[in-house]
Amino acid sequence: MARLSIDAGLHATFVPYNKQIHYNMRYWFFALLTCALGTLTKAQEISQIAKEQPFRWSGALNVGNDFYANSGDVPFRSDAYSWRISGNPTAYIYGIELPFSFTLGRQIRDIRYPTFNQFGVSPTWKWVKVHAGWRNVNFSPYTLAGHTFLGGGLELTPGIFRFSAMYGRFHRAAATNAGQEYFLPTYKRMGYGVKVGIGTQTNYLDLMAFKAKDDPNSVQIPDSLGITPGENFVLGLSGKATLWRKLILCIDGAASAYTRNIHSEPVVLDSLQNGAYYGSENVVQPTFSTRFNFAGKASAGYQSRNFGLNFSYEHIDPEYATMGAYFFNNDIENYTVSPNFMLGKGKVRVFGSYGVQRNNLLGNRAETSWRNIGSGNISINPSPAFGLDLMYSNYRMNQTSTAFELSDSIKLAQSTTQFSATPRFTIIKSSAVHSFILSGVYQVLDDENPLTEKYGDVHARVGVFSWNASFTEIKFNINAGFNYNDVRLGETNTANYGLLFGVGKSLVKDKLNLNLNGNYNLARLNGEQDGAVLNAGLMGTWLAQEKLSLTFGFHWIKSTSSFRGKFNEFRGQAGFTWVLR
Repeated sequence: MARLSIDAGLHATFVPYNKQIHYNMRYWFFALLTCALGTLTKAQEISQIAKEQPFRWSGALNVGNDFYANSGDVPFRSDAYSWRISGNPTAYIYGIELPFSFTLGRQIRDIRYPTFNQFGVSPTWKWVKVHAGWRNVNFSPYTLAGHTFLGGGLELTPGIFRFSAMYGRFHRAAATNAGQEYFLPTYKRMGYGVKVGIGTQTNYLDLMAFKAKDDPNSVQIPDSLGITPGENFVLGLSGKATLWRKLILCIDGAASAYTRNIHSEPVVLDSLQNGAYYGSENVVQPTFSTRFNFAGKASAGYQSRNFGLNFSYEHIDPEYATMGAYFFNNDIENYTVSPNFMLGKGKVRVFGSYGVQRNNLLGNRAETSWRNIGSGNISINPSPAFGLDLMYSNYRMNQTSTAFELSDSIKLAQSTTQFSATPRFTIIKSSAVHSFILSGVYQVLDDENPLTEKYGDVHARVGVFSWNASFTEIKFNINAGFNYNDVRLGETNTANYGLLFGVGKSLVKDKLNLNLNGNYNLARLNGEQDGAVLNAGLMGTWLAQEKLSLTFGFHWIKSTSSFRGKFNEFRGQAGFTWVLR
């Protein structure tokens, strides 16, 4: 018996309650039509839809109050009293999800509810999948890559053959209205794409084409804004080959013809009929605002049981863009190598990576920036009771002059190095579990510009030792430890060190949970004692009923540090949560 599955999406779009809503009947009709298509694709499955519960709720309602008071050198960082009511109820009508949300408070008023202007379904039957409504389709990283559109699509996967096609609206025509000057106007943008391929998940080759174009007559946009109607055509290739189940080769590439302004003067090349690229002026007609760019990535990786090695290379031309993706980092070239291996039957695992990145691929910038990124991780686990994690990373960036010599005042040259070590020890008994963790981190940011290094260098050291114990029979948790951190930024050096402590207990048949936490830190400024900071807090949760829980909390901060300010600060909160089912 054939199986029909429906992927229905109505999750992301909400409309504030206080904005004027224009109910376009075409959207309602389209939404109902897509629902009908989704349920009628396979007539035998209507009975499955009928088995769905007609209507149900889920979500939660939250009500809370906050109290705040302070005294000392710092200003009030909150209102003395505030309240809030929030909820996220979701209605389900025959399996269709309709999410709502609202937040009300002393200074907050926001109600949101779903509309059909981003409704979509993707019913599937055997090797046929249909898209209708607001959907996201992915061809490859450099062609059509997850851009939301309103339209339709089709995916066919009969055996080793693959075919995909889509058509829809990527932007609606929108002009800037009074009070919305921060929104840029947009032309209506329509697009379509096709992908054909052959293969499986481990071995395949796909070819794809994507075209999008703005409608210059869809909206009137003032020339002063510099927004012009554009056009884009992209050809792409994607492939993967798995050899001997251990060697994996991957490639993704695309060539993009992007016209910034379709009203620009056309370019006619005698060597090409009608001056059109790709064989037809209906595909793309180059103008003086058209640019042709390439982007691609290739990788080769080997992975056995105890050893792996991966090489990758990525090249994205300056100003490379596609209307099928929201954003691209361009003008970059990356080389990366990533080894990994295991020793001692998996008791020692090593992971590493080193990469080099540069920009200015055309050599027309005033400078070229080089980035070197290296990292390594070692995890040692000789027994279940003991383990050690080591991590090292180094990030280096430098600029070299090209068109002219860079001044030291604008030259960027810096490196960041970080090292951390985390040994851990665990004792497991029938009545309790004890864990001891020591973590140390050392980080240096080295500013190599001679004019800014005096103020830009950063050295940081952080150390934490903690003991955690969980007593399962009496449902009691306790933790204690010591923390230290030292940060030097330019000529200022701050340090904090002290103790931390916490307990947690479940009472009244697990209906009441209490947690008390605190830490006390001494402070130093440029080597001199600078007071102390005390933090203490109590949190509690009471499960009054199956669907109703009450919460309360208190938090106190006392500082005698001149650098941080001398003050007392108190926060309290109380509220309840009601679960909708």
